[in-house]
Amino acid sequence: MSDDLANLLRKKKHLQLGREEIKETKELCPGGIKAFFECLEDWLSDLIEEQMISTSYEIVTVNKQKS
Repeated sequence: MSDDLANLLRKKKHLQLGREEIKETKELCPGGIKAFFECLEDWLSDLIEEQMISTSYEIVTVNKQKS
């Protein structure tokens, strides 16, 4: 019974440490990254609308060398 309790407490502590790491990450990168990606998305959509970049693609296969 005490082994089950010890395992439960270890798991709880591990989850709390994981949550603390997530909080630290959010504090380090509050809105800067989100704002950067929003600007990047706007910039790319403008380039697509101006037809400066193409969104079409073609499938490319690479021939493997036989050994």
